[in-house]
Amino acid sequence: MNNTFNDDLPMPQNDDMPPLPGIGEVGPQVCATVQLYLGVMDDLTAEQVAIIQEHVRGCPDCARVQGVMQGATHVFGSLPDSMPSSRVDEAVMAAIAARRKGGIQGDAILPGTRRGEGGVDERKGPLGRPGEEEGTRATTRREVRDVPRREGRGRVRLGWGAIAAAAIAAVRIDAHGASYRVNTYYDPGSGRQHVETVMPGSMDVVAVGDGHSVLGMDMMHHVAQHNANVWSTDESMFNLAEIRSDLKANRAVFMGKDVFRGEPVYRILCSNGLVLLLDMQYKPVNVLRGVGSGSGEPVYDAIVLMPPSHVSSQMWDMRVPPGFKMGELPGKP
Repeated sequence: MNNTFNDDLPMPQNDDMPPLPGIGEVGPQVCATVQLYLGVMDDLTAEQVAIIQEHVRGCPDCARVQGVMQGATHVFGSLPDSMPSSRVDEAVMAAIAARRKGGIQGDAILPGTRRGEGGVDERKGPLGRPGEEEGTRATTRREVRDVPRREGRGRVRLGWGAIAAAAIAAVRIDAHGASYRVNTYYDPGSGRQHVETVMPGSMDVVAVGDGHSVLGMDMMHHVAQHNANVWSTDESMFNLAEIRSDLKANRAVFMGKDVFRGEPVYRILCSNGLVLLLDMQYKPVNVLRGVGSGSGEPVYDAIVLMPPSHVSSQMWDMRVPPGFKMGELPGKP
């Protein structure tokens, strides 16, 4: 799959940050601006830091976001470059925690490891335990970026070449009103997936697919099932080759620039009616549904782009782990 396309989209811009609010200013837009600056505190002047800290001292929401980001800095600062980080999942869940205010409550559910007999972890892929402290929104700084290159007159070469996977998190509600989380690791270059669906205390199912078949694993009962396609997710919105084709055939429409959660984004109306949001470097930010009938609802809670150093090949392992027996997985919510 070729995830690079050329099209007549505007060149990425180094837009200035919004102006800092004045001392004593309050309101949702003020908090959105402050939280944007919290992601780049190390790059601010002493005067700017003082203004931000003054607001944070009187704002519980922004203080919470700052605490999450500080925890993230420690987590990622201690991460070995050569080891795929299990803490990436904490970053995904923390991005949800920092962005969702007054949303669904409950323990953070992080992707689980395969366990063999005796409960010993069998892989060093994405892992986590219900109730672990949530990590960081700092990943929204999107430190992993390929700067698009202009080729020819008015054309942009867009690629995700340095991205090994996109970690995509979403909270869903089942027919009975219970919340559950779906964490998807998607390789846009090959179409491989690692999907974990977790309902606290009652369900933890991992599905690993290669684009042709899917192995499902019940992590709570150590049961595996082949052809568990129902547990996979559709992440075709992140297939850039398909987006390119749709743009050229006018099945998709470039809608220009907008603002999403305080950050500038480009919008592409896709052939399925959903709107793909890209940051100023054309990296995916989110997907909106219902744009035609309203302001649009985000499909995902967080999207984190992962470099190769953070992605283990074991994440895509489709072998039945030791200690698992073949059987049927529980019904999907």
